Amino acid sequence: MPQKNGNTEGETRTMEQNLLSDIDKSEFRSMMKRGIYKELHRRELLTNAQLDALLEKL
Repeated sequence: MPQKNGNTEGETRTMEQNLLSDIDKSEFRSMMKRGIYKELHRRELLTNAQLDALLEKL
């Protein structure tokens, strides 16, 4: 059954699917890792050297 926008239910993508398809997934993962590493460093669970080594890998 067509919806108001003319798409059938099967063609309608959820907002989450649209957002994920518009974002470069590898860049998103890198940003998340960078943030996690920095948070671990802030909490003194990583040394400066460890943080630098992890960030260089990204």
